Amino acid sequence: MKVLLLADSLGTVDGVTTHLYNLIKGLSVYNELELYLICGENNTDKLNPLNIEIITDKLFLHKNRSYINYLQAVSYLKKFTDNYKIDIIHSHTHYAANIAKRAVKNDKVTIQTNHGLLKDEGRLKHFCADKYVAINEHIYEHLLQNNIAEKSNIYFIRCGIEVPEEPVKKNTGIIKFFAASRLTQDKGLDIFIKAVSKLSREDKAKAEFYIAGDGPEELNLKNLNNDLKAGIVFAGKIEDMKNILTDSHAFVFSGRSDTEGFPASITEAAAYNNLVITSSFFGVDSVVKDKTDGFVFAMEDDNALANILSDVINNYTKYIFIANNFYKKVKNMYDLKTMAEKHYNMYKGCQPE
Repeated sequence: MKVLLLADSLGTVDGVTTHLYNLIKGLSVYNELELYLICGENNTDKLNPLNIEIITDKLFLHKNRSYINYLQAVSYLKKFTDNYKIDIIHSHTHYAANIAKRAVKNDKVTIQTNHGLLKDEGRLKHFCADKYVAINEHIYEHLLQNNIAEKSNIYFIRCGIEVPEEPVKKNTGIIKFFAASRLTQDKGLDIFIKAVSKLSREDKAKAEFYIAGDGPEELNLKNLNNDLKAGIVFAGKIEDMKNILTDSHAFVFSGRSDTEGFPASITEAAAYNNLVITSSFFGVDSVVKDKTDGFVFAMEDDNALANILSDVINNYTKYIFIANNFYKKVKNMYDLKTMAEKHYNMYKGCQPE
């Protein structure tokens, strides 16, 4: 059974890239599966250790979209799937899904994983496949309520990750806060910077703050950090976050988008026993319960975030149980083996009897 995965841009601190890494690694135990990956660009070495052929072609980049590029991508994909005798095309962007559906028509099965809900704009269909994978409850409900597909063609599969067998133990010296994402406006890292800048000198002396990632807002964020004298360290691109998540105490997600799926960075942080502090993005409450699994603050509210940061700095040991709660939940809900098995069964179900 040959499965072609389609993606946009692969990056170091990117949820889709992390998911593809874990998915490919999890599916490697199924010998009858032969996987291929086509992406628009590859800016990471993260997938190199995996046994998969990665083809890069800028025709599949959403940012390079044009009518001519779209048609060329369709033609390229049709030839590729015919030459390699691909059975299933599994897209991880709506742009790729549209290309796939037009390229193969009805002679191959197309699947689309929805990593978030897009704003109601653009010419291309946001949902364009035979079957769909929803990674969180709110996406699954959206697909059902809007009659995107029959219930039998919608699969609810969380993005499984590798979780240590036991919760990582933290030292109780300097409290280290960590944020990681693409440096884009919708990730709200300016809110994190503003919140840190409002902390007292005494609080800052007991803590360290880091931001990892790169992206179009990098210069603006660094300038804001300098202007407000927040003192956050920009760690740049990090291929493997395990070491820094092992060393850090708390993870901050300050996203302002209402179209998130469920950020892989949050579950990765929880897997390494970090206390999660997150904005109230749409869908967060299906996984994170405030003051039970983490701390949730209103989107855009840097004052509320500053208060939480101060509280954690001064009372970290008091809240270790919250980090432990979320670690246990993630270990149960985001099991890598379960995710891989559900994908394998979905692929197998696409094959003719």
